[in-house]
Amino acid sequence: MSSALHDANQRAARAVEGARALFREGVLAEANAFMAQALHALLPAWAESEAQATPEAAYVALERARYPHTPRLRAAVLAVHGEHRPIDFEWTWAEVERLLLFSVRAAQSPRARKLRRMRWLAASAVALVLVLVVAFRLWGRPRVEASAVLWDQSPASNVIDGVEATEWLLPDSTAGWVTLNFPRARSVHRVRVANSHNVYYVDRGARQVRVTAFGERGKLASVEGEFPKLTQDRSVLDLRLEAAGATGIRIEVLSYFGRGGGLAEIEAR
Repeated sequence: MSSALHDANQRAARAVEGARALFREGVLAEANAFMAQALHALLPAWAESEAQATPEAAYVALERARYPHTPRLRAAVLAVHGEHRPIDFEWTWAEVERLLLFSVRAAQSPRARKLRRMRWLAASAVALVLVLVVAFRLWGRPRVEASAVLWDQSPASNVIDGVEATEWLLPDSTAGWVTLNFPRARSVHRVRVANSHNVYYVDRGARQVRVTAFGERGKLASVEGEFPKLTQDRSVLDLRLEAAGATGIRIEVLSYFGRGGGLAEIEAR
């Protein structure tokens, strides 16, 4: 059957492509006729293995080959060839295309099937690795909370998104804090803090900050720093902070430039 099915697949593929072209032009009746041609090519090729050129023989052969959609295919055949054809042909065409895809796979040589399985396994392995990497990164990221937020577009999570163009902003004339809770206790040696400036207005940013590392039993270490000025260029403080067994760090904005405080990025090293 492989040779006959291969030839049938080629004829059906040409018919399906013709149907798609006609559908794009809005010629639906003729497009449906091309889909009928695809069925005329595929079903006899499957029926040939049963020595009977009937649709029922094709369904038997398909079920033996573990085709999972025989009931829907039966309905599509009746709809495509019936006297009362549906106005919406799309569901029948989906069944024809599904049968064509199955037939193409069935006509492949054992070596081609093995190569396809190997490619599928390789793609699955790559996808699994990507999922694990993403899951690990999400699991390994700190949980962030803040005392307040100016608006929804400047959430506290912006300080750990790795993008200095995004910022956490405090409400006007308000001091506040942002806390990074680590997923597990770790050592901290330095904390890098990038200041905000409110990109379009350059009217707010932290001035004096206090960074505190804490563990299960409370405060471990603290250090203060001060940004020299509010500037459109990104201003960064690299503060030395030694703490073992830290479960998180809190950065307090003690004073600010302009209308209020904020920070762009925080990195504990």
